[in-house]
Parts: sequence; C-alpha cells; structure tokens
Amino acid sequence: MPKIKSLLQEHSTDIVREQLRKIVEIYDPEWIVVHELVQNAIDAIQTNLNITEGKIDVIIDIDNDIVTVTDNGTGFTADEKLLCPGGSGTEKRLASRSPTKGYQGVGLKAVMYSTTMFEIESQTEKKHWTFLAENLIDYIDLEKKHEPEYDLELRENITESTYTIVKASFPKNTLSDVFSELNRFLSEDSVRWQDLYREEKTKHATDPTDKYLEHFFSWYFRTQSYVGCANRLLNTPVMNVVTNKLEEVKPLKVILQLKSEAQFVGVDGLIGRWLKQLGKKDFAVEIPNRAWDYSEIVKENQQRSSRYQITPKLVEIKPNHQDWETLKVAFRNSFLDIKLTPDHSKEDFYEIYDDFIAILERPRSNVRAKDFQDVLERITGIYLAIGRTADFELLGISNHGIRVIASNGISTDHDLSVVSTSSTWYLETIHMVINVDETLNLGKRHLVNPRLVRRIRDFFEACYPKLVNISKLFVERDTNSSVADPLPDVIELEKLRRKKVPFRRFPEDESTLIGMFSSVLTLLDENFAVYSYFGRARYDGKFRWVPNEPRSDAELLKLEFKVQLEALISEFEQAVNDKEFSDLDLIIVWDRRITTQGWHVKGISRQRQNALEQRGVPTDIVEFVLEDQYGQYRPLICVADLLLKIDLVDEETDDLATFVEELR
Repeated sequence: MPKIKSLLQEHSTDIVREQLRKIVEIYDPEWIVVHELVQNAIDAIQTNLNITEGKIDVIIDIDNDIVTVTDNGTGFTADEKLLCPGGSGTEKRLASRSPTKGYQGVGLKAVMYSTTMFEIESQTEKKHWTFLAENLIDYIDLEKKHEPEYDLELRENITESTYTIVKASFPKNTLSDVFSELNRFLSEDSVRWQDLYREEKTKHATDPTDKYLEHFFSWYFRTQSYVGCANRLLNTPVMNVVTNKLEEVKPLKVILQLKSEAQFVGVDGLIGRWLKQLGKKDFAVEIPNRAWDYSEIVKENQQRSSRYQITPKLVEIKPNHQDWETLKVAFRNSFLDIKLTPDHSKEDFYEIYDDFIAILERPRSNVRAKDFQDVLERITGIYLAIGRTADFELLGISNHGIRVIASNGISTDHDLSVVSTSSTWYLETIHMVINVDETLNLGKRHLVNPRLVRRIRDFFEACYPKLVNISKLFVERDTNSSVADPLPDVIELEKLRRKKVPFRRFPEDESTLIGMFSSVLTLLDENFAVYSYFGRARYDGKFRWVPNEPRSDAELLKLEFKVQLEALISEFEQAVNDKEFSDLDLIIVWDRRITTQGWHVKGISRQRQNALEQRGVPTDIVEFVLEDQYGQYRPLICVADLLLKIDLVDEETDDLATFVEELR
C-alpha cells in the first residue's frame, strides 16, 4: 500500500513546477534572455571590494540561441538552495540598498527554467565551482514529468581574481524572436536620429548601419534594462551590502557582442536589415552603465562641423538658479536638460529640497512642498528634459519623451501622467525620471509599495502646472508680437488663367502652392488621397496613392511642398528643420530647376515607371523623379507642368506656357 509521504512528495513537486512556470511567465523574453543575467553581474561588481571598475561581456550567439555573460564581480556563491527548484527566491534578497534591489534569485530561476542547457562557472574568494543542468525548461512542462539532473563541482581557488561566467542555451529561434520584439522600438517614422550620422553617410556614400546599431543598442539597454542606471546619471550613491556604507556606483563597461556565422539571416525587421548590411559575422558595442542622457547626444553633435550640427541649443541651468529669470527670454527652441538631487549637507527642509521645490511650487498656487514631504524624502534624484517633440525624436527614439518612476536607478513600468483636462499637449514635451529608494517586486518592473507609487504620481501631477510654464519657455511659438507681417503685393505677379482653377497668379509661398495643387488634383486624379496638411510639422502632409482607407498612420506616406526645388535641396544638404530626402514619398514644387551639384530632375524611365506603378504611383501626373548623388530617387510633381494640361479660360491668356518652357 502507498504511503502518504509519497503522495505528498508527488503533489509538492507539481506545486513547485507550477510556481516556477508562473515565475517564468512574469518575465518578458528579453528579460529572461539578457537582462536578468546582466543584473546579477552588476550587483556582483558593486559588492566586489577588490575592484574599482567593473566589466561585463555579453555574447549573444543568434544562430545557436546561446547567451554568455561574464563579469569580474564577487563571484557567485555555490548555494544549492538558490539553484534548486524549490527555493523561495529570497535567499539573496538584500536588506539594504543596491543598484537593482529586489527579490534577487527569482530572476535567475526565470532564466534557468527557460533553458535547454544552463552553465555557471564562478570563482569566489573561497571556492571555484561549476554547475551544469540540461533541459530545465522541460521541468515546468507539467505534461512531460521531466526530472532534470545537474552536476555541481567544487574546487579550491584556481585564481585570485573573482569572476562568474553564465552560459544559457535556449530553445531554437528564441533569440530571433527576441530581436523581432526589439524591432517594435523602431519604425521608419521614428528613426530620426539617423540624421545625427549624416556626416558618415555623406563620407561613405552609404548608410552607416554600424552607427545606427550602436545608437539603437545603447539607447535600448540604457532605457529598457538594468544597464541604464539612473544612479549613475544623477550621481546618486547606493548602499554597499557588504560594508553597509553609502558609496558611488562603480563605473563599469558593458560590451555587447552579437555573433552569427550565417551573417544574421535569421534576424528580421530593421535591426536584421542593418546587421545584414554590415556583411560581417559579428557586431560589438560598448554600452555605458548610465541612463540615457539627451545632453550627451547634443554635446557630441555640437563637436561636428557646422553643416552637421542639427541638435538644439542645450540649457542646463535649473529653475532656481539666480540667472534663470534673466536668461529665460532666450530659451525658445532650446532644450532643457537638468539633474535634480537633494542637498543632504543642509539641515533645513526647504534648503535640502530646493531643486525639487523649484519645479513644484508656483505663485498663486495652493501646492506646498510640505504636502509632499513623505515623497521628497524617498526621492534620490530627478532627471528632467523639456523640448520640442521633434527634438525628442531626434535625440532618442520616442518623440514624446519618457515619464517613469525608477527604483534605485532602474526604470519601472510605473508611468507618470496627468488627469487634468487642459494643457495635456505639453505632457509630450516633458521627459522625467523620478528615482526613489524602494524595493522592486517579482519581475522587477513594479514597486512593492503601491501607496508610494500613488504619492509619486500625485507629486508629478502637482508639478505639472509648473512644468507646463517651463515648457512654454522652450517650445511655444511667440504669439505676443504686436507687429504683423504686411500683406504682400500680388497684382504684378505672373498671370494664371486655367479652367476650374481659382488661382489667378503664380504661387509665391507654400500655402498658395498647397491650395493650387489641391484644386488641380480634383481635376486630374480622383484616387490620390490627402489625409492632412501640417503647418508646423517636420513635413507638410500625409497621403496615399490609392483611395482605400488605411488601418493606421503607418500606412500613410509623407509629402513635402516647396515653391522652388533648389530651396528644398538646400534644406536636405544643410539638414534644415531636420528634413531628410530618404524620408519622403513625394515632392511637390512649382519651379523644378536646380543647380546644386549631384542632384538631378529626370523624366521617368520605363524601368522606373514599372517600379512606381507597382507601388500605385500614378505616372500620368507624376512625370519626374528627383535623384540624389547616390542614385536614390523620389517621385516629383511640378504643379506648373500639371496646370499646363488644363485648358485656358476661353478668350484668356496667361504666362504659364512661357514659364514651363523656361523649365525645360
């Protein structure tokens, strides 16, 4: 007869398996594959008293779905309880602050039980040991009833330097799927920071995809993982769990290396395209252990020649600075980038939190700093950046900034928003990271204290009116001028008299050209669909070649108007208003004459006509292409040529035929 003990053991095993399966489900794939292993390495480096600088090597073998992470930290303790499936995950839980304080050990289990092979080699101050287990992923499959085995080998010290090497092998195509997920951070519309590398593109006459990849992976790891440490950005100290003393976060280098013998053929999307264009089997980039900092990008760009300086002017003085009121009249179209921290050398509450009070309190408001004393005492620093949404897109990835809570340097999933019904447009001009001292829960994406989250959000809401006032200094158009531009004379302009076209003179500005094109379009092409024209956006409009309704803005194309094509080419050459030739799907001009070397207006060849018509381009109204020095081309419409297709008003004459003849 079976014993009760065996029944209990069987059910306990099933419970443990279910717990582990739920732990794995908590973590997104990219956290399991890379971020959790990097987090363990960062903590081991911070607690290593024998080094002043850390180093982490991350090797991602895409073809074989293997990730290897090596660090020079304290070494991983040979603790079978931590590695065994029944561990609670609290064995390594830190009682005091660390750069990634949370329930450490749980994340390691999420990695282990997602692998087909998991290996550790580690040298501590006392022991050198290795661990190997295969097919741990099958253990959490309740249908397989798999009982994995492991090998643990302990030795005496073989070196004086401590280190850890973790090698994790995942099921086939895991890494390709992860990189496909990373592509969601990229789209053709959002990758405006490519403009930062126009110098390299011009010099080599091709896209500098190595620079694009370096920029993206640096941005990704510094905004979406433990590598992006806000403590380092804000110069905020952390508690060393060994000495129990506050100390600066150790500087460390993270070297990311991607490997593929097949030259990344298995990687999809824009990332895959860039990797394939390298024509190499590996790619490496060094990533600083520091949260993403817009000022870095601005300062690097300003070191380039004037032709390639496309970033905004940087303002780094704080609102409570003595020169703020004097200088604020010059802030328009600049970019604010400041780091705010409490001054604990002072004793008075208002002196300690003076930087924070400057963005909270405002005249004739009932908001007082004392009302948020409980929040301020938990905040270790704030990173605040304010500028045009176009600047955010140029300096990072998102064109709306990021507003989040960070815990001991690590960004969480707690966003910062406002519920007010007015002035919410300004929210997108504000980038803000509020760093607090608080423990993270399982998955390390949320604070364990929900009340603190609510209070921080209340604090941000209270700050928002003052932040809007600051934003207006930087991004709002000046509407206070009492002097209006005089209306220009138009009677002496060249005459235009075409049937069903309401315009009587040649266009002198883009607004007239847009209106003229719209009226002509209704006469010549019923399928061409314009969805919107913009007065202050990067480009002038969005459209489709075909009339069927799009599912999203991603299906719309971009167009640009310019009276004189020569002026638009100058903007491309000088990166004026961040315009990029390759971004456009259609260019519409009045005067198509150009003299700039390397640029050509050409009629459409049979080969190009076929290619354009396959994309739905109506070659009866699109009669030209603009070609750059690299052979890239974009459809070009000359409105003057279009108008010539329309008959003159009966018994009238105009200057159009003579003008079009001059264009030829």
